[in-house]
Amino acid sequence: KQWYQRRVAITAGGTALIYKTCYTMAVTNLSSNLKSLEYTAATIKTARSTKVLFIIIYRTGSLTSLFNQELDALLSVAFAKCDSIIVAGDLNIHFNVASNNGIISQSLRVLNSYGMVRQIYDATHVNGGSLDQIFTFSLNKQLTCTHSIDQEIRLGSDHFPVLCNFSFALVGKYFKSLEYRNIKNMDTESFSDELACIVNKGMAILDSSFEKAASDFSQASVSLLDEYAPIIKKRVAVVDSAPWFDSEYRNLRKKRRKAESNWKSTKSQEDKTVYKELCSETTTLALTKKKEYFSRVITKSNGNARTLYSMVDKELDRKQSKILPDTEDIAE
Repeated sequence: KQWYQRRVAITAGGTALIYKTCYTMAVTNLSSNLKSLEYTAATIKTARSTKVLFIIIYRTGSLTSLFNQELDALLSVAFAKCDSIIVAGDLNIHFNVASNNGIISQSLRVLNSYGMVRQIYDATHVNGGSLDQIFTFSLNKQLTCTHSIDQEIRLGSDHFPVLCNFSFALVGKYFKSLEYRNIKNMDTESFSDELACIVNKGMAILDSSFEKAASDFSQASVSLLDEYAPIIKKRVAVVDSAPWFDSEYRNLRKKRRKAESNWKSTKSQEDKTVYKELCSETTTLALTKKKEYFSRVITKSNGNARTLYSMVDKELDRKQSKILPDTEDIAE
């Protein structure tokens, strides 16, 4: 199958994303009314439901600062949607001469500011230059890319085919065991009556031995509780909580899930529209919550560089182990 983004009012040209039917991809709109570039964007889900966003770009016309502005706007929306992103296509930019060209240097700075890694350094055009590029980003460093450039088979084009393979390392879920009692559904009246009998029995032998009475009462109470509300063991996945994930956002997600369930049940266009509107509203609210949270953290730092670096390391999951020098046991 393919996602094909046609040029407006022109029958030819445009960008496309071709994929195997065994995969499920969903086209996504990142920005509209772009004048300096064309793009097709779609997401694919991994086995662990992690989304990877593919953005196929073709830069049109001359390279100006407008392209860098629109590229920045495009990436800002993309990074709010996914933590793993692949940007590929004919950018038609000679990145190998970036040091001699201010506009090209600015293009690289925009991409680098989002942590995107350049993959292609060899020539992809018959006249030289790595015009066809691949940039990748993965928040947890799960995404890797290998590629090769076929300079023998061009199929009539002045560009060489760039063959690439993307590998995504799946992160295993962490689980913990919980133990609890279903107190809400037990027969509290019967439990209270039997517990009173245990108390009265314990009071009868209290004078002879307080220690024995306390031990018997404890054992009898636990046995009674096990009878009415036995311990239930449950294995649950450990999910890191986001600091910006508040009740407002949680309630909106509940509404979205309910709307999705209604749409799947009724299959009506009206319910589908409601679901799509809630999806858009949820995405916008998530982005707003993230911005507000990081703005508060930066404001509270009061210009303290150490606090800012700590925040960046935490959000990028940069955990550095402390390296201590070797030591000897003095006692030995």
